[in-house]
Amino acid sequence: DVPMNVDLFVSQIAELLYALNLSYDKYNLYGVSMGGVIIQRFTELYPSKVSKLILCNSTGLDIVKPPSILISILSIPVLGPLLFKFVMQRGESKSVRAQWANPDSDEYKRCIKLFQQTCQQHPGYLRSLFSTIFYFDFHLAFKSIECIQKLNIPILIIWGDKDTLTPVENAYRYHDFYKTSTLKIIPGANHSLLIEQPKQAIDAIKTFLNDK
Repeated sequence: DVPMNVDLFVSQIAELLYALNLSYDKYNLYGVSMGGVIIQRFTELYPSKVSKLILCNSTGLDIVKPPSILISILSIPVLGPLLFKFVMQRGESKSVRAQWANPDSDEYKRCIKLFQQTCQQHPGYLRSLFSTIFYFDFHLAFKSIECIQKLNIPILIIWGDKDTLTPVENAYRYHDFYKTSTLKIIPGANHSLLIEQPKQAIDAIKTFLNDK
């Protein structure tokens, strides 16, 4: 299997845009969670292709890491992948619930069910997810940030103030790094804000994209 690192995902975006053969010179890119790292790296490598960026609860700075003993166990050949598969197929866990503002909601139950169905219907999904955990650099190289700073492109930063995975302090750090950015903090929202509080995020995105 190919290591699921940042540059692999960046190449997938580049290949997709090439295959679609769209008539645009530049694109507005949106990245949620680890997608924020991907689109920033894409912008570093293809600066002439990017018009605007939207970072939503983005990784790239400090994140809440799993216990080191857990990572050590998952690193054990054969045993690690099997244990990961067993735990993830259950769908629900304390760490997953912790990323929701309201884990007792119908939306949460629906997402858990969809995740379980995905695992069953696409056996390679969990292998890819396992590979991502080990090969994806969730801490963005500051080289990407420095490159984007020089572009002076509009950037929208959306964050939940109760995010338990990517602390809201990171939103303010990104806002400080990117002087051309707009910051939208959603009160009471956790890492799953796009599912639980989509209207506030969508309204902010519409305003940002319509702003010339």
